[in-house]
Amino acid sequence: MSQLQNLQNKLSDRDAKIRGQARLICILEESVVALEKAWRNHTLDVTCGELGSDIFLNTMFGQLTATPGPYNLLTATADAKYAAPISIDSKMLEIVRVQRDRFRKRMKELQSEKNRVEELAKSPNSSVARLEMGNMQLYYKIRYLQNYGGNTKSGGSCSNPIFKSLEGGNRGAYDFKARYRGTNRR
Repeated sequence: MSQLQNLQNKLSDRDAKIRGQARLICILEESVVALEKAWRNHTLDVTCGELGSDIFLNTMFGQLTATPGPYNLLTATADAKYAAPISIDSKMLEIVRVQRDRFRKRMKELQSEKNRVEELAKSPNSSVARLEMGNMQLYYKIRYLQNYGGNTKSGGSCSNPIFKSLEGGNRGAYDFKARYRGTNRR
């Protein structure tokens, strides 16, 4: 059970990291929006709250490379007045975008790690269920063979105390390990 608790702790840690990364990405995208607004001198009427951050940034990136005028990144003849702020803002924007992409990549890695840990946490439970089902099938086969061989009383109940306790629902009534140890000591 300690392994299961360990896996559940890892799962909750991964979940917390993913939420933190998502929060950082949101903050970065809001910063990108603010930088792009400042860079465009507030000529856009669309805010981050009106569109999703991803859609807004993708749209803005497409507009920034195609917009004519002194604010175009591809324009070689920009005024000296606009050249320094554009250069600084575009560098800052690029840094924020790279950081955002890195956070997204890390968030995807953490999500896949979380999924892997969830699968590991489920595997002990499924193996226990398979073992219980196999044990019950084996019990019914033994019971059938005993009934078929005529080892039972007329009432259909088994005379063996082990099987009586199992039929009563008491699975731990007979200590197989103790009996095994006893036979090895003789």
